[in-house]
Amino acid sequence: QVFSDVLNGKDIDLIPIKDITNQAIDAIFKNQDALACILNIRIKDEYLLEHSVSVSILMTIFANHLGFERQLIEQLSIGAFLHDVGKIMVPNQILNKPSRLTEKEFLVMKTHTNHSIKILNNTPNISELSLEVAALHHEKLNGKGYPYELKDSDISLYGRMISVCDIFDALTADRCYKDGYPHIKAFNILRKLAQDGELDNELVDKFIHCMGVYPVGSLVELKSHRLAIVEERNNDEPIKPKVRAFYNVNT
Repeated sequence: QVFSDVLNGKDIDLIPIKDITNQAIDAIFKNQDALACILNIRIKDEYLLEHSVSVSILMTIFANHLGFERQLIEQLSIGAFLHDVGKIMVPNQILNKPSRLTEKEFLVMKTHTNHSIKILNNTPNISELSLEVAALHHEKLNGKGYPYELKDSDISLYGRMISVCDIFDALTADRCYKDGYPHIKAFNILRKLAQDGELDNELVDKFIHCMGVYPVGSLVELKSHRLAIVEERNNDEPIKPKVRAFYNVNT
């Protein structure tokens, strides 16, 4: 409905968005692992909606892990949910192109952040914090991000957090032109981006610890050559999560 309203020039109704984000926050506060597991269940259709929901959940999990207050988490979650709403204004042939974008096409793709900012600026009752999260999700610490090309301390903590969540979800998602990376590979890419000065190194480490080396819902192969699904994290020994074996690859 949000995407439809934007296309038809209507204001975004924040009430249902607040309702759904609050439900997600409640679920995460009760059982973070259960909701995180949902992020491993992906459908290749309607990626924009799926990505919006996933990044909002990741932002909520991350903010909760960092000990933020409930009211703050709600605003961060709403901003994360709406961070890519401007992509509805990007032509489909560019948004869903199954190959590398040309330089000209990428310039068009980058305008989605400006569209998101404009849309949210015109959204009644949107908080400055939610707008900040959406506006900064493509900024990089080395100043090579967009749309403002901010650097270092000019990018807020919340802007740094949304960048990590957004990139992680994009890396692990299946698309029509690529399979999502396993979490371990995605974590390694996040670390490399931090080393290259794009992401906040400390926040990347905290995010990895928050998600767990073997996130709930991940498939793993045991030394016994049985396949298992990670059921619960082990905060004391992250490399030894609780798993449930269900298949022997030798049989």
